Amino acid sequence: MASYLRTVTGSSSSNTNATIPTNTLGKRLAKWALIIGVPTAVCVAAYLVYRQQQEQAKKSATRRSPLPTPLTKVNEDTTTTSENRLKNRLTLAIELKNEGNLKYREQKYHEAIEAYTKAIELCPEESTEERSQFYQNRAATWELLKDYEKVIEDCSKAIELNPKYVKCIQRRARAAETVGNFELALEETNF
Repeated sequence: MASYLRTVTGSSSSNTNATIPTNTLGKRLAKWALIIGVPTAVCVAAYLVYRQQQEQAKKSATRRSPLPTPLTKVNEDTTTTSENRLKNRLTLAIELKNEGNLKYREQKYHEAIEAYTKAIELCPEESTEERSQFYQNRAATWELLKDYEKVIEDCSKAIELNPKYVKCIQRRARAAETVGNFELALEETNF
């Protein structure tokens, strides 16, 4: 310790430069190694665990579920419980919605409307969020076909199922403004 004080204060005649003892430098390096190393190691370990879980989930998903059957081969009579029937109906409705989305992107709007309509009819009443989305998708298609009354009708049904569906509220306001229903359009802007 005395040699440290002599080097720092400059009282030693042999060395006029102040130096830091190696044991203090070592402590500082060890401290920084801990500060940087531990969080890095934890993050790497967490990432590896996450990846392992994702791989296991993929493997179990491929083992559990066979390839989806085409819509034409699905037989609703094979399910025995009402819960299974509801899940199957919802799954089929979502597949129909996806088919409608594909037709929409292909600019086959009438076919898209048919798919969305079938999805709405098939979707269980309890699945309000999905039904709301199906109505909104059909309204978007009607909007491209410039049938604004049907846009308002479908958006109204979607908003009834999901009152906070902002995208649908805005679409209904645009359609209402286009047909001259400024009262409804103004009502939508004040939600």
